[in-house]
Amino acid sequence: MDRLTNKVAKWSAALGLDQEAQEKLLEIADTQFDELEALGKDAEGGDPSTISESAKRAMAIMSGRALEESMVETLTPEQKEKYEQFGNRQAQSRAEASTLRQLASLQEELMLTPEQRNNVYGIILEDSLEQAEASSDVNSMIDQFASQSGVSLDPSLKNMISSLANRGLEELASGNEFNGDSVRELAETAMNDSITQQVERLAPVLTEAQLELYRSQLESRLTNFGSMIPRGKKEE
Repeated sequence: MDRLTNKVAKWSAALGLDQEAQEKLLEIADTQFDELEALGKDAEGGDPSTISESAKRAMAIMSGRALEESMVETLTPEQKEKYEQFGNRQAQSRAEASTLRQLASLQEELMLTPEQRNNVYGIILEDSLEQAEASSDVNSMIDQFASQSGVSLDPSLKNMISSLANRGLEELASGNEFNGDSVRELAETAMNDSITQQVERLAPVLTEAQLELYRSQLESRLTNFGSMIPRGKKEE
């Protein structure tokens, strides 16, 4: 609740919301948290598709998107314009910060030339902006967890976790149940796809030796994460 209270404070400062509007938003937040508790009870013993829908709604509430959507419905045309400008500035700031962190890591690991550094910065910034504009509840929850834990999550690991979570929700929505083997299979697919996508994005800029090293480093980081996912029990 504290995180949503902070969000309300930011929106209020950026959009000029009065005290009444702020109190109304906090009331909506309380109602949505009550809904969150009910979602947990509804999901217990439910079918996979119901669990999937409950999980999506729960993430929308916990990430603050549900509250944000409720707020937008109450804004005046002038406030909506300010809201859009505020969102664009916030997305740009987050994208630039993420890009600089990732670039610093790649610079150290791959010994980029000045020209490569500029080109890699452009590619990563473009990807970061796209991710910020298409920010999902899954990504918001990952960012929230990392922030609360006081860690800076590796972008490659974040992409894999996001891909795994989204694939899992899709599987649940289609009525498929999970066990150790199916979860691990999803994780391996998400890991391979994430590695391939990230290597291909930098292929026009890096040398063959750098690409090989980059792929090896990605595989090492993501494989370590994948090894924490329990395997299914072998049948005797």
